[in-house]
Amino acid sequence: MPVDNVSDELSPVRRGLLANLALTAEYKDARRYPRRTKNVIVVVIALATVVGPMGTSIVYPAIDPLIQDYHTTRLMVNVSVGVYLVSLGIFPLWWSTLSELQGRRTVYVGSFMLLVLFSIGTALAPNISCFIVLRMLCGAASASVQSVGAGTIADLYPPAERGESLGYYYLGALMSPLLSPIIGSLLVSRWNWRSTQWFLLILAGVDLVLLIVLLPETLRNKCQDDSLVVGTPSDAASCGSKLEQQAKGSEINDDAEAIIEWEQRDDAASASISRPHFASFFGYLVGPFKSLQLLKYPQLSFAILFSSVAFGVLYFVNMALQYGYSRPPYNFKPLYIGLLYIPNSVTYFIASVVGGRWLDHLLKQHWKNYHEFAPEARISWNVLLAVALFPASLLIFGWCLQTKQHWVLPLIGTALFGFSSMIIMAATVSYILDSLPGRGATGVALNNLVRQLIAAVAVFVSDPLMSSIGLGWTFTMLSGVIIVSSGSLAILKWKSPQWRIKYDLSKI
Repeated sequence: MPVDNVSDELSPVRRGLLANLALTAEYKDARRYPRRTKNVIVVVIALATVVGPMGTSIVYPAIDPLIQDYHTTRLMVNVSVGVYLVSLGIFPLWWSTLSELQGRRTVYVGSFMLLVLFSIGTALAPNISCFIVLRMLCGAASASVQSVGAGTIADLYPPAERGESLGYYYLGALMSPLLSPIIGSLLVSRWNWRSTQWFLLILAGVDLVLLIVLLPETLRNKCQDDSLVVGTPSDAASCGSKLEQQAKGSEINDDAEAIIEWEQRDDAASASISRPHFASFFGYLVGPFKSLQLLKYPQLSFAILFSSVAFGVLYFVNMALQYGYSRPPYNFKPLYIGLLYIPNSVTYFIASVVGGRWLDHLLKQHWKNYHEFAPEARISWNVLLAVALFPASLLIFGWCLQTKQHWVLPLIGTALFGFSSMIIMAATVSYILDSLPGRGATGVALNNLVRQLIAAVAVFVSDPLMSSIGLGWTFTMLSGVIIVSSGSLAILKWKSPQWRIKYDLSKI
């Protein structure tokens, strides 16, 4: 919405690492930014999400050259992919905790500085052992934006607008399956496998510059009054009272949930600065493990379950494209195999845009009908359609490859898969964000942990499984897994109102 007096909205102090280099002014409340500024911020973090997933798939065309150069085995190269995926899953727990205590900008800029350094080491790695260790560190550094980015979306937008913005945000990560195999194949064909790592270094450097210059701190400040230093319970209460008054007078969102979210986020910030330095440092090390306790709440564990299963299947599809089309009767070259990722990548884009707007429409429609803010409103006909298409897409893909049909036919399956999987992942992530006011980044980090661990398992078992039982039966089995696990969403839709009363996640 338009701001009457911009000067009143500006924060008196810029926060975050290298904050004085940012061209975008910092607002006291990020939801008050003009739409154009919000769009720029979303684009910047979406571009930053590209490098993490790209670090996985850009290696696929370089597997054989890596084996030859390092005189190693395919298993060791797969280990380098697996540890990278595990890093993408585990380390967002730390980044999200740090971002909710010290702000988003510090995490973005600091982690991408580390990524640039680690990428240099990876490109120069003299042996497979160094390569694996440095790949793990690259995954750890690039993982920051995978969870903190969703927290930034929560900072910028009220719940009724998050679906569409999340869809655009995830377009960044979904560019990787489209671009990585093509870029990797071209680089390996023209130079060698190390060129893929130099490319990632350049991409990380560009992202770092954009983050430094265009990204302000978006996490709402603990208290906008400079004269108030929060160090005692009475100070904290005063700050909370002031924020409550601001929230009541705000025109951003009439929904009481928005007020709760602001208060929860500010409580976390107050708590962090009221502790001694060593206590905060200890909290950084141990605190992320406490977020695992969130899995005991059924509304989160059920949402994370199906989202993670769907994400794991994505890696089966990616590996199967390489496996199936590199063998007779297709015998595609690496570059042509890279082009085969286009159909599902296009439907990722379509589902991100259409599905995001659909999510917001469902939430607004539920509010209009029931005058109630309900995260499960996002799980409706959109998810039902996706769950119906998902197993069908896997059967089409697997059996068309198994029976060696015309090379176009399996891609019908991948196109349907891209649409259905993206609808599901967007709906579940939106549900998690809405269910954890003020701790959205932590919830998404936990979701990221589980799904990346499942993806790592998929990378290790996909080749042996497809070799032993064939592509058709592999994807028949995965279709069954999807059908069974989709029951978690039905239970989530049915039981969420009771669970929301029994487990008040806004107070944890």
